[in-house]
Amino acid sequence: MMKALFVVLLSFFFEGCLASISYYLVELTEESDPKGLSIPINLYSGSPYEAPVYLSLLNSVCWVASTYCYTADCLNLNPYIVYNGEGFFSKQLPEQVYTLSAFGSQITGASVEEYCILPASPAPYPEFILNRINALRVMNYGTYRLPGVFGFGPGNLPNRRITPLVDVLGSSTFSIVLTDDAHYLVLGDQIGVPYRGSALLTDIPLYNVDDTWNYEIADFGTNTGSTVFTGLTGIAVLSTDSYPIEIPKAAGLAMATALGATVVTGEVDTYTILCSSVPSMGSIIFETIMGTISLSGFQIVNSNVGMCTFKVVGKDATRNGMPLWTMGVDFLASFYTTFNVGLSNISFYVPATSS
Repeated sequence: MMKALFVVLLSFFFEGCLASISYYLVELTEESDPKGLSIPINLYSGSPYEAPVYLSLLNSVCWVASTYCYTADCLNLNPYIVYNGEGFFSKQLPEQVYTLSAFGSQITGASVEEYCILPASPAPYPEFILNRINALRVMNYGTYRLPGVFGFGPGNLPNRRITPLVDVLGSSTFSIVLTDDAHYLVLGDQIGVPYRGSALLTDIPLYNVDDTWNYEIADFGTNTGSTVFTGLTGIAVLSTDSYPIEIPKAAGLAMATALGATVVTGEVDTYTILCSSVPSMGSIIFETIMGTISLSGFQIVNSNVGMCTFKVVGKDATRNGMPLWTMGVDFLASFYTTFNVGLSNISFYVPATSS
């Protein structure tokens, strides 16, 4: 099966910096300011450092969908643009060409991975995978049909990059891989520095045909290929108090039973689950009027601070007669430094490009 593989790369390098960046939320579009997104994080070192993080896509078809869209024609596609690691975007390799055919939108060359590494001193260590959703597949939705949008943004905040799930021969499959160029970042018992990122899947119509759901989530929240998360603060959490996921209200009863959630009913139902300070594997079962959905294999985690609360909001919503489901995903990664004490930040930059 052909796959539309979206890869988000985070390449790190350190440079001297005296100023502390304090803002969080800027649109992550191709027209963004080069310093469009900044997340202050305390790094511990002998002197202040700033670690610019350059964000790019492999096999990328970059656009912003501001409204729900059923056809590829309503999207502003920029198929040949990829960040080249030198401050601007350039054309992709021939193997990474986006094509549009009578069979739907296709992205070829998904196995081609050429990471954009910025120079640093000393020489970089090899990259390693920080986190992965592998993969969401939306099935049997029809040619040219876009079941929803995918967004990536800072933790606990609405997502700033909105990318449609492109139909590929009846199935939409993609992965997200966060990678890090590990300058000064090592595994071990040094001081951990958490980084939070989030993803949003929204306006996905739920329906069941012949007892088969039109989507599935495979390997959700696992650390396949990763060496950085085992035994640390965890790999993924589906929600936080400030950014809950939304499900059909009918999903609440089975989920509350499965996870021991407390339920507050009303026009919008709220389900709350306590998760322990030690990461634990979980499973959520969505019971809807059309059948049962089961998500398993993810970790409910917290940020190493006592108990945490996992909150889900249930509300009824439909579009074109189909119930909709919105899922928020909150990543929690831990960087480990060999340094010792000193205040700095990690800044997420999105290079400016022309539309």
